[in-house]
Amino acid sequence: MRHWVSLALFFALSSTALFSQTIVFEEGFDEGSLYANSAWANHDPRHRITLDSTRFFSPPASLKVSTADEHTSSLSYIEAGTRIYGTRFPFELSEKIYIESVVDEGIPFLMSGQGTSFVLFLMPNGLVQLVVLKDPIRWVPVTLNVSDGYTLNRWIDFRVTYNGADSVSLYIDGILKGSIAQALMTAPVRMTIGNPSTGHTSTFYVDDIRITRGSIPPPGKPGTVLIMPCSDTGTWDGQDVNVERNNVHFGLFSDPGANSYKVINPEFRREMKDSRGNPMVFTWFLIGGGILSKSTSLEVQEPWIGNLEAIKRYHDTDVRTVGDELAFHYHNWVWNDPDHDGISHWNQSTKLDEWRGEFLETIGRLVIDGREFPTAFRSGWHYMDSAWETLIDSLIPYRFENTSPDQHDDTTEPIDNIYNWSLTPRECVPYHPSPTDYQVPGTLKGWETRCSYMKRAAAGSIFDAFSAAADGKNQFVTVWSHLPEGDFPDQIRQVDSVVQDAAQAFAGISFEYVRATDGMKRWRGVTDTTAPAINVDKTLHGDTVEIGVSFSEPIYQSLLPLFGKTADGRVSTMPSWQVSALSWHAAFVRSQSDFRTIGIGVCDTAGNAAVAVLDVAANAVESTAGTFPAAFRLSAPYPNPFNGITVIDYEVPSPSELRITLYDALGRQVQTVLDAHCQPGKYRAVVNASVLPSGVYLCRLTASSAGGPPPFARTKRLLLVK
Repeated sequence: MRHWVSLALFFALSSTALFSQTIVFEEGFDEGSLYANSAWANHDPRHRITLDSTRFFSPPASLKVSTADEHTSSLSYIEAGTRIYGTRFPFELSEKIYIESVVDEGIPFLMSGQGTSFVLFLMPNGLVQLVVLKDPIRWVPVTLNVSDGYTLNRWIDFRVTYNGADSVSLYIDGILKGSIAQALMTAPVRMTIGNPSTGHTSTFYVDDIRITRGSIPPPGKPGTVLIMPCSDTGTWDGQDVNVERNNVHFGLFSDPGANSYKVINPEFRREMKDSRGNPMVFTWFLIGGGILSKSTSLEVQEPWIGNLEAIKRYHDTDVRTVGDELAFHYHNWVWNDPDHDGISHWNQSTKLDEWRGEFLETIGRLVIDGREFPTAFRSGWHYMDSAWETLIDSLIPYRFENTSPDQHDDTTEPIDNIYNWSLTPRECVPYHPSPTDYQVPGTLKGWETRCSYMKRAAAGSIFDAFSAAADGKNQFVTVWSHLPEGDFPDQIRQVDSVVQDAAQAFAGISFEYVRATDGMKRWRGVTDTTAPAINVDKTLHGDTVEIGVSFSEPIYQSLLPLFGKTADGRVSTMPSWQVSALSWHAAFVRSQSDFRTIGIGVCDTAGNAAVAVLDVAANAVESTAGTFPAAFRLSAPYPNPFNGITVIDYEVPSPSELRITLYDALGRQVQTVLDAHCQPGKYRAVVNASVLPSGVYLCRLTASSAGGPPPFARTKRLLLVK
């Protein structure tokens, strides 16, 4: 059987050949069935394309392209991919053609990509035209006419060659009929036999089709291609966007016949190796939060992050063995009814305020319950806007949702797949987004990287990357799909096949399979693999728990990712303030917050992550004083100036009624910090002004006690700077 060739076949050409080649497509219809070759695409049985066993160049059949008189308006064509993904490739296309009749025109082959590349026309009276497009969109042709190009009712050998630069040549029965001095303007990634636009009244037969492709040696020092295969990973079983509380099932990870067992498998990975001989590694972007936040599943302890829990429970050993990375995927689902028809759904929201809190809570649960802090992220449905990008950038350095040049909108509930990457760079090079326009390079400290769906765009982006590497530019290619897709293992094999094909086509270009975080470090030239050490000190001042956090090196995050979990399972962010380059301070009042567990998740500027989880009650240290204070006292706030959070120490000499109030510069009360009866002792008040605008504030303490010291009042000046 002659059709797609899985292994590269090099051979010496005849004296008429122009270059050493690799067969990338071959079809002789030897199976006697058009459907035996999966390379043929978009074949509609209504099109007048058939196999004919009565006329062939080599048995048992040929492809018949015909429209009878009564079908002059019907289309008659078939298409196949060529594996020629760039205009720099030299290649050769040959067909044996038997022409029975030509009334208006016949098209033995039309080569196209983003527009038409070139076409061979059979015209009446033996005229053959080779047309190369200078402008493939507006049809600006350069034409070679051969007046005696064919005679009817015999097999003729047609061959077109391209030198990879500036010349397209036509051979008929081995004789050069002429050349067109023109570079191809679009890569001929697709071959069409017949006319896909209009019906025609010609009949011809095609047999023994062959496309061979030359390789491209790099002109200078080549770049490296990093390939990151990944999956948006989460169970679909039991997930229903029309039901608020889903009872999802995690058989995707627990069932031995599921895709997870097939692909998180050392033997499967050894089938696919990079230029260094290392097996393919994978990044699993595990879905958390959103629809899972309301799941009633009993198959995992924490459904909110159930996908992470399940992959660790069933595949932790193999994940470590094959060297995969567990990363974070979040869909901005909101249970609501935006069209006000009285029916709610899990809809994609474009209002960050509707999911900001849940997103942060999901990270907190990853840290506290999952013992993971994500350094790589993919936004659900590729959704992004500048505010969302800026929020993610403050926490996670590496993002992979750029699906340039795609865009899509949706207004029909249940709403999903809203995204716009139409203005984003299309090259496979990570960039720092702008804080005001995520689609263009700017000053955010993290990176966005282009990511293509395995089935739809992998081949094009992979060959584009190898082509850029041939020009000396390092490339980072990300291809994604969904673990639950039935053919997911075959998609991975196909990606590897395309990568191996590209590596062969671009001689001298090496590629590496990488994970998200390590791959980005490799692309940046960062060699640091040591995560920051986290040191935590906790003390108890009355009802206030103070937490001091310090690190062994600078961290990526500008605000400390500090989370608290209460006895009833609620998780929320905890405000903190930075006191030095490597240390932060936080505090909370136990009677108000009831935090039982504290989680800290960070990474350094390279992306090495660290997590610390602490039991507050078991580790807090009570602070005691030797004697009661002799008088009321209000200390200076610290820090001051401050960014959101500051603390003020105060002393109470006798049982008293205390009130601490915050005023703005105009004397308006903006917050009551404390209003309580206090026993004698030393205390610390936490002033949380994170929701207030920058400016000067006054913090006033008033106290009175029956039979004790006279009433007391003191005021301290605060400067809030954000």
